[in-house]
Amino acid sequence: MVIEYLGERITKEESARRCERQNWRIFALDEEFDLDGDFAWNPARFVNHSCAPNCAAECAGGRIWLTALRNIAPGEEITFNYGYDLEDWRDHPCRCGAAQCVEFIVAEEFFAQVRRQKTYESPPPDAAPPTGPATRHTNPGATGSHTAPGGSDGRATQ
Repeated sequence: MVIEYLGERITKEESARRCERQNWRIFALDEEFDLDGDFAWNPARFVNHSCAPNCAAECAGGRIWLTALRNIAPGEEITFNYGYDLEDWRDHPCRCGAAQCVEFIVAEEFFAQVRRQKTYESPPPDAAPPTGPATRHTNPGATGSHTAPGGSDGRATQ
C-alpha cells in the first residue's frame, strides 16, 4: 500500500449532487456509499492520472488504498488510472505524457475504443481535465451513482 485515499463517506444521492458541481475526487465504496476525498486533509487527492500508472486504487473494508503495481523509484510521481467510463469521455483530455497515452482519461478497458473513435472526433479546444479522481470511474473504489464500482483502478464512478 502506498497511501490511503481519505474522505467523507456520503450517500449516492449526495455523490451525484457533488459530481454535478464538478467534484472530481469521489470514489465508489459500495452500492450505498461513496467517498468524497475533496478535503485538505487528504494528501492522496493530489495523485494524478496516467494511462501507464504505477499504482491502482483498491477498495477494501470500506476504505480506498492506492497500491503499487510495480516498484516505484525514489522521487517518481505516484499515478493511477482514474478509470472513467465512456460517458462524456471527450470532456476529459489526458496529458499524462505516457507513450501509450490515449489522450483521454478513461479506464484501460476502453483504450481501444477511444483510439478508434478519436480519429473521427476531437475534444473541445477548451476542455480542461479534472485535477483528481472523479466519480466516473469504473475501477474498484470508484464512486458515485454514475459508474459501477470495481475495476482495475478503484477510482470513482460517475
